[in-house]
Amino acid sequence: MQKLNVIYEDNHIIVAEKPVNIPSQGDKTNDIDMLSIIKDYLNNTYILEGDVYLTKNLFIENLKHSTYFAVKKEMYENEWVLKYDNKKRLEEIYIGYEKGAYVMSGISYWNIDDTKVIKDKLNKLIKNKNFKNLYWDDIVRKEVENFNINVKEVDFNCVYEIDTVEDLENVPY
Repeated sequence: MQKLNVIYEDNHIIVAEKPVNIPSQGDKTNDIDMLSIIKDYLNNTYILEGDVYLTKNLFIENLKHSTYFAVKKEMYENEWVLKYDNKKRLEEIYIGYEKGAYVMSGISYWNIDDTKVIKDKLNKLIKNKNFKNLYWDDIVRKEVENFNINVKEVDFNCVYEIDTVEDLENVPY
């Protein structure tokens, strides 16, 4: 297994260098990927996707439940929509469109119990080479009932997902 160059790590966050020629997640080559390398570090952990820019510190200390941080979007397509009850408990994740819905922001927190489930499912997918076109959030999406996840609504102006040059140009520096 590839050795991970950890740049920073504490109880809630890990920053690691992605080695050259290592895919971010599994692909058709079946080469070792970053998700497989880093999964053993998941343990009461925040995950901040690499294309997310924050204008405010949204990290909360001492969260007890796994939590998706969500932003309300009016115009979008093919986003990961979070459906939850009035107590902010996640009930469903689907990919699509719903006007004014809350969608994944690219920030999440995972407690030790839920990371064990994710790691177990991920190990099975890797062993069976059954992960083509799969994001790790698909594990949660397909088995949301096996997790205890809250949704934290955050201000749309605090989180920017940068997928294009235009997205980058629209970030307030």
